[in-house]
Amino acid sequence: MNVAPGKNAVGTIPFDHARVDRLMEEAGIDVLLATSKHNTQYLLGGYKFIFFAAMDAIGHSRY
Repeated sequence: MNVAPGKNAVGTIPFDHARVDRLMEEAGIDVLLATSKHNTQYLLGGYKFIFFAAMDAIGHSRY
């Protein structure tokens, strides 16, 4: 599901949604739950909601 550089505009999802729908249907998956800021932003096509304005560093521990 890689995207060539420059091919993804903000607001468009960076993957083939028809393929994902088919694969999820074949696997019997009804819901995809993204819990991290980075995964949510990816699935939204780069869109960041106001509470995701500041992204945390991947692998950075707060504890």
